[in-house]
Amino acid sequence: MRAVIDEKAIELDKSRKRLAEAREAAQKTIDKELAKNLLLKYIALPAAKKEEGHSVLQHVFGLTAEELEQATNSGAGWSSWLR
Repeated sequence: MRAVIDEKAIELDKSRKRLAEAREAAQKTIDKELAKNLLLKYIALPAAKKEEGHSVLQHVFGLTAEELEQATNSGAGWSSWLR
């Protein structure tokens, strides 16, 4: 009986590890259509609503406050269109 319990405990640990790895992989996966849609909607926002858009982009893409600040306040380069 103890051997069965130990075997099941090992299986449970392996399953938990696989689940954690799957969650981590999912966090790194990007849905390009969703990202494109969010970006296009952000670009189309009126200037008065851009701040709300910043919050959405920050949460969806996991941007830090510093990254968002850099992207929205850059005067040159590709990120200047985020303003």
